[in-house]
Amino acid sequence: MICLNATFSREAAFHPELRPSFLNNFCGHLPDGFYRRFDSVCQHSPCSDPRASKKRRRQTLAQFHAAIDKSIAELGLSSRRIRALIARDEPEKLTEYTWPLYLRLRAAGYRHYPDLTA
Repeated sequence: MICLNATFSREAAFHPELRPSFLNNFCGHLPDGFYRRFDSVCQHSPCSDPRASKKRRRQTLAQFHAAIDKSIAELGLSSRRIRALIARDEPEKLTEYTWPLYLRLRAAGYRHYPDLTA
């Protein structure tokens, strides 16, 4: 299992009902998520948050979202299904479906906060 920074992570891994609150705003970075609206505004500047991972600080928001989209495809997840779960406001189902994506992104070097859940 991936070593996550938060002590809560072990509980979230074994208690799926806790995952939606653990992932907080992760859905905002998914296809049709609310952070996607800022891609064009933030397309020229990398992340300046000193708390962010080195990987995230080298990326613009659009590049970060492209990396997420690439991971979605590599995992064989459906962007269409993710969009539908977001549109239907089904956080438990969305979290269950995207949990492997979250773990993949953590393994790739992104931090829980602020990279993925802020």
